[in-house]
Amino acid sequence: MGSFSELIKHLHRVRGYVRGFYLFDWRTRMDYDEKSPRTYDNERRRIESLFNEYVRSESLRSGAADKKGKKISLTINATDITRNPLYDIWRAKEFMPSDMILHFAILEVGAAHLPDGFTIRDISERITKITSMKNLWNPDPDIDIPSDSTMRGKLNEYEHAGLLMTKRVGRENRYFLTSPRCSDIPKGLRSAIDFFSEAAPFGEIGDHIRDEGGWINEIFSFKHHFIAHTLDDEVLYDLLTAMDERREVTLTMDARKSPSPITGTPCKILSSVQTGRRYIGMTDKAENDAFTARRLDYINRVEMGNAIGEEAYSATLRRFEAALGYAWGVSFGIQRKPEIPESVVMTLHIDEKTEKYVLDRLKREGRRGKIKRLRENVFSYSNEVWDSNEMMPFIMSFIGRIISLDCEKTTERRFDKELKHMTFMYGLDE
Repeated sequence: MGSFSELIKHLHRVRGYVRGFYLFDWRTRMDYDEKSPRTYDNERRRIESLFNEYVRSESLRSGAADKKGKKISLTINATDITRNPLYDIWRAKEFMPSDMILHFAILEVGAAHLPDGFTIRDISERITKITSMKNLWNPDPDIDIPSDSTMRGKLNEYEHAGLLMTKRVGRENRYFLTSPRCSDIPKGLRSAIDFFSEAAPFGEIGDHIRDEGGWINEIFSFKHHFIAHTLDDEVLYDLLTAMDERREVTLTMDARKSPSPITGTPCKILSSVQTGRRYIGMTDKAENDAFTARRLDYINRVEMGNAIGEEAYSATLRRFEAALGYAWGVSFGIQRKPEIPESVVMTLHIDEKTEKYVLDRLKREGRRGKIKRLRENVFSYSNEVWDSNEMMPFIMSFIGRIISLDCEKTTERRFDKELKHMTFMYGLDE
């Protein structure tokens, strides 16, 4: 049986627990019955260790389903913080012993060979010496020495991250440590880092820069601060990488949302202005490359697929942008053959003299819809969308002004049902 570790080996395993404790208030072991009790206990302990300041816990009352358990809540008031505490999960990543040995060997050898630089041979000699020593930290001196290809890959990774510089000298590469410059960042640029580290995707990068530079955000606070998005940034990064490299992807989804993996070509990241949720707009091979949108917080893992080539990707992207022109939100509706959007026509009574603000709102929020004056104080709003059901909140906001509504039958039935429920709730059907 493996021992418990507070470090995080796979981020996707802890994402759901952090989101549940933060977004849905009190959670218990019974809320995660698809996992084993030990899995739940391990993840709960990691969260309690990482976010101790924000964790609330209470013992379950007598008579509850799990009398010996307790309920947990992650309470973070986003309006009272100047730094997203969820960034700490990016600092809790678990590494293999060989990764740690190689990491510190590179730093030690690099510091010892300033300013002349070092080679792979220097690192190999230092690791041989480290692994041959038996001590409390290394009780097993038989750890395998990383191969040259492994060390070369790690050095290339560090060079790409900006930790090293490479120079060709004769027949070999020499590596040089770079000096951190975070403390030299001008004050004006620090303000930009403070803002974007909290307001933009991948804000954990800015948070690392702040931590390295030794300053804190003392300027910005946010009324609407969607800090939970940082839990999805690893997924977002993989999707953007696939889009940049013109690759297909296979998404492993939350089993409760989609039991089967989804394979397709990612086209665009979509962000809802109504809910703040983020989606990936992509093709779905299982549906003959029809377009779909999947929530990032439902994606557990992104697996890179084959490169499809610039020409094929550009053609798919053009087709996606054309289809997006008929999307009210993120739904591409029921796939029809031929692909024909649904027509929505709404006739409204609007007083032209006193309710010009209603017409202005209709133009501002109508999303490509057409407005036509039929007669005095009567206007027609029409639009073509893939899924008219997505328009229901918008349509319902004009209750009291709607004279007629002509759209897809299931949407009409939902509108009638909502209207009957509202009249019953207010006692207007008596």
